[in-house]
Amino acid sequence: MFDRDWRLKKQGLRRAPALVLGFFAFGLILCWLIFTHSFAAYFARVAPDWALWLDARQATALYSIADAQINPDARPDAPQAPRHPQKKSKN
Repeated sequence: MFDRDWRLKKQGLRRAPALVLGFFAFGLILCWLIFTHSFAAYFARVAPDWALWLDARQATALYSIADAQINPDARPDAPQAPRHPQKKSKN
């Protein structure tokens, strides 16, 4: 009976590095997915080319590139004129 328990523990120890390696690989893949999707969402407006490099399905980046080609003068970072002109004071 003692010999059987020892063999079971020995087999469990052989599986441990494989489990650790599996969890490590899963963690790396999960971190990569979070990294690419979150940065692609950020870069979609700022740098759409980078966003498409990170995630080719980024709809906002595709929209930004198409909008920049259709309206080259309308930049999203350009200062906008105030909607209501300010009244001059009589002082």
